[in-house]
Amino acid sequence: LFLSQSSGLLAEGRAALEAGDAKGYAAAVHRLKGGAGTICASRLVAAAESALDAVAAGTPPGELRAGAERAAAELAALEAAIRERLSG
Repeated sequence: LFLSQSSGLLAEGRAALEAGDAKGYAAAVHRLKGGAGTICASRLVAAAESALDAVAAGTPPGELRAGAERAAAELAALEAAIRERLSG
């Protein structure tokens, strides 16, 4: 379930950022964080928490991209590890 939904949540967050919608971005990141927490993906949870902290601090949407990219990198690494584990 996580694998099937996580990329969509990331895309939703990125789309919100492109639209200048920090609240929509935070909602998508929050859901991604929840899913990551369910499977104990601590690095992705930390990236999501950092992104949410930036939103809470009032960081403008244009400056939130670095956090989104960090979360994307963590998600990509996690997805690769899960797929490798499932195939082995």
